[in-house]
Amino acid sequence: MKTLLLTLGFILSGLVPPVIEASQERQSEWIRPDEGGRLIWGIQGGIVLAIWPDGFHTKGTGGPRGLFRLGYERDGKMTLVNFIAVEPIVAHKRGFSELEPSSIPQQAFLPRQKRGKFIWPSSEYPPATIREKATSIEQMRRLSAPGWVSQPSPDVEQLNITFDVEKFTNGAHPRIVASIRNDRPDEVIFTIHAAPDSAPMQKCILTATMGNYIRARQLWLRDRVVYSKKLWPDPATAGVKAIGFTRPEFFGENAMCRMKDGSLVAMITTDEDDPSKAIPKPAFWHYKGLKVTQYWRAHPHKEHPLRIKVNGRFMYWMSRSPIPNGVAYENFELIQNYFDGQQFVFGITERSSDRFEWTATP
Repeated sequence: MKTLLLTLGFILSGLVPPVIEASQERQSEWIRPDEGGRLIWGIQGGIVLAIWPDGFHTKGTGGPRGLFRLGYERDGKMTLVNFIAVEPIVAHKRGFSELEPSSIPQQAFLPRQKRGKFIWPSSEYPPATIREKATSIEQMRRLSAPGWVSQPSPDVEQLNITFDVEKFTNGAHPRIVASIRNDRPDEVIFTIHAAPDSAPMQKCILTATMGNYIRARQLWLRDRVVYSKKLWPDPATAGVKAIGFTRPEFFGENAMCRMKDGSLVAMITTDEDDPSKAIPKPAFWHYKGLKVTQYWRAHPHKEHPLRIKVNGRFMYWMSRSPIPNGVAYENFELIQNYFDGQQFVFGITERSSDRFEWTATP
């Protein structure tokens, strides 16, 4: 199976994080909504993306509304790895796609289901308007847009799906195009636009919200690995409030690793040899998948520099259950001023021991 390759080396005396290479030796086998209307897109052997009311399991809604579910497919089985939330900032007020109540009438839903902005799929591009909207699970599944396949270069195919995110309380109304290339099957490209009725967005942050699911504790930068346990050795010094998050930490663009194509990348990994062996409580926090590397990648922009932001948790979200083996990264994101068409790439790839080895120690 061809996956993105990671190699580890040294620059002078400093440690350099894995270098990601793309494999082009694969045939496109797109995953798209089936006859049952399951809202899942992706590529076989690579990354998969889903939205509410679906996930990668046969039962349930796959998690809260207002989130992109990201995972991988192997031999017909899909595994959840992380959630991506949409958090636009307007006039210094930040919106939260997972937490804000929806303005869509939902008479048939339970009160606890009113949180979370709706996200609708469409095959329209450019995303000028998305007329079809839904207020029920059944209607959402009828909007199972297959997306469209483009050809960015002669030997490359790309699956694209436009998503309309319900308008936020602060007036932001983003539209996001998710794209998957067959030469980079472990990545999804998020391209951000603003709907005509959107308030001016200062930023439109896409944040990977669930690093503690796989218990990611290593942040790979250009010349070092930053361990969550060293950033936040205990809750008191970590600034943990009632809601449970540590204080955030920021790293500048110059801390990111540069790829051959000029893009910049930051990565997180678990420090556990087999994260599936830890059985947390409650049981739904049990990650049953492979050990993988997650990363954000983006091209630098001379007018809009990038920053990395991370925070952590000692206990699982909405519980008093300690995270096995200690504090882990929770939110992992790139911050950049908004401009139309900006792109953030999120990747999930296996860490292959025959391709590289870690030389850092906790």
